[in-house]
Amino acid sequence: MAPCVRVLVFITSVAFLACSCVLCVVPLFRHNDGDVHAVQTLWLREYEVGSQKFTEYVRDSECGSFNTAFQLMEGAAVASVGLGVGLTLLSGLQLVRPGGWETRMPFLVLVVASFISMLIDFVLSLQAWENGFCQNAPQVSQMVNAYKKNNWTQVEGFVLVCVNFSMSVILFFMLFGT
Repeated sequence: MAPCVRVLVFITSVAFLACSCVLCVVPLFRHNDGDVHAVQTLWLREYEVGSQKFTEYVRDSECGSFNTAFQLMEGAAVASVGLGVGLTLLSGLQLVRPGGWETRMPFLVLVVASFISMLIDFVLSLQAWENGFCQNAPQVSQMVNAYKKNNWTQVEGFVLVCVNFSMSVILFFMLFGT
């Protein structure tokens, strides 16, 4: 592998790790009212009593399918950080000691893990997208779309897919381009 390619792979690996860390950390600051976490306040129920309109939050148990995907997606972000650490270490080792791939097994493991993670992220993001409305809550006259309330929730999965796909491509060239 040419020196410039090794440097480029290492820089890209660091960028992937940084992106994964951002995906992992940003949800921790996901708030709707300053002191309530978005997992607890994703859904709104709007109803009328006479001529007055009321809005209240819907309990998690009434929208369990979306919140489960939401939490699993955050877990996938943590997994991406682990994959990024592995890729950065391996590419950094190649940068310091070029031409010395003792074994390609660690890369094969990362490739498989990356594709599995990418598939999981894609499925979860689709689930989050399709469940944009909480349909389990009783007496709902109008539900406010979670995407409008917090767009990071649904975008996060698609970003993870793109990030993991990029890492898979990098690993492929590192494996078979040497």
